[in-house]
Amino acid sequence: MKYFLALSVFILGLAISIKTVASSELATKCVSDDSHTTKNGCGAKSKDWTHKRLEQVAAILPEPQKNPAQIVRPTTVKLISPKFLSPVSGTTAKLEWSDSAGAKFYHIQVSKDAGFNNRSMYLADEKWVKGNSFDVSNLESGQKYFWRVAAVNSDNDSMFTKSLFISSAFETK
Repeated sequence: MKYFLALSVFILGLAISIKTVASSELATKCVSDDSHTTKNGCGAKSKDWTHKRLEQVAAILPEPQKNPAQIVRPTTVKLISPKFLSPVSGTTAKLEWSDSAGAKFYHIQVSKDAGFNNRSMYLADEKWVKGNSFDVSNLESGQKYFWRVAAVNSDNDSMFTKSLFISSAFETK
């Protein structure tokens, strides 16, 4: 009885699969080459109004135009101190970088994770730093830290523009 029931369920599933494949083949055959007209199962043609509706919506609600004077990507910063893999003594380090043309703020991240993927390993993730330096504290001795800086211009229309991150690393003694 158990095997009969399993065989019945298998046959029923197979029959449904065959019917689905047959109907999808029929649907594929019914579509004409014209992207705006399709043939239904009876051979009659019906209009596809999707393209026309998109044109109507675009005419009523045009896409907002951005002010080109405000779209300024800040230039990339240059990291000054600490130099790549240079030793830092103590539990605090001063991170310094060059000015960026067009930057209003700087986004600073300091992490034990070189890829900056694990947020639990971050020591700092400051998005609105003014100036060209940042003091990071609570450093552990004998640890390698990775840091990166991106310049931010927050004067744009709907969202700010950020330069690419520039990364470096230092070690604590």
